[in-house]
Amino acid sequence: MKNFFLSLAIIMGFLQTTIQPAFVQISQSEREALIAFYNSTGGANWNDNTGWIGVRGTECDWYGVTCDRELQSVQILNLNLNNLTGSIPKKIGNLKQLKRLSLDINYLTGTIPSEIGNLTQLKYLNLARNQLTGSIPSEIGNLTQLRVIHLVGNQLTGRIPSQIGNLTLLKHFYLNENQLTGNIPPEIGNLTQLLGFWAYDNKLNGSIPSEIGNLGKLLHLSLPYNQLTGLIPVEMMNLPIVYLDLCGNYLYANDSGLIAFLYSVDGMLDWEDCQLY
Repeated sequence: MKNFFLSLAIIMGFLQTTIQPAFVQISQSEREALIAFYNSTGGANWNDNTGWIGVRGTECDWYGVTCDRELQSVQILNLNLNNLTGSIPKKIGNLKQLKRLSLDINYLTGTIPSEIGNLTQLKYLNLARNQLTGSIPSEIGNLTQLRVIHLVGNQLTGRIPSQIGNLTLLKHFYLNENQLTGNIPPEIGNLTQLLGFWAYDNKLNGSIPSEIGNLGKLLHLSLPYNQLTGLIPVEMMNLPIVYLDLCGNYLYANDSGLIAFLYSVDGMLDWEDCQLY
């Protein structure tokens, strides 16, 4: 009997050592991405950097970091209004399971790195109210899970990339208060889930593409104070718009039905100082 219990104890000890779960933690590449982000954006001077640069395995407790239920990957990085300075590092692309990136109202400078295109699980991108420069990277077209893009109030230049046409799940698209130029790409017509498109106070030129008539769910369209020219497409009458603003451009309409439609929609077209040419 003594031998039996001894054997049983040995077996139980073996099972405990073999089936005991491993310590759960995010990957080394994700940890490196977070540390690079901290160093690149002046983490020592953030308003709140609680926990940051702690020992391996603590990353999911760092301020603004949220991991998945198993604590194996970073899913949210939310550091709005936190005195971030410097630039977004290329290693941000290591956070491949990230679903929400929100860095609103900070002091970030430099460009949006092309490596952001590696974040293919991203649903929400908010880089608004910073001092970002350069163009919107074409790699943004890789982010086919995006529902919201919020780039308001930066100093972005160049064209809206045609690759936005890949973002067929996008619902809200905010580009206002930048220095974007060029045409609104016709690929915008692929965004059939889009509810709102805001791009006022830029330097967009050319005509409004007729493909905008494909946006069968569009409720808000705000394009004032650009350099848009030419005929307003009659396809716009296909839209369920409840708010429309095209003021401060060089647009005109020569279709009586379209003109009646435009002036029936709520928005600045109702104001005396907003005229169609």
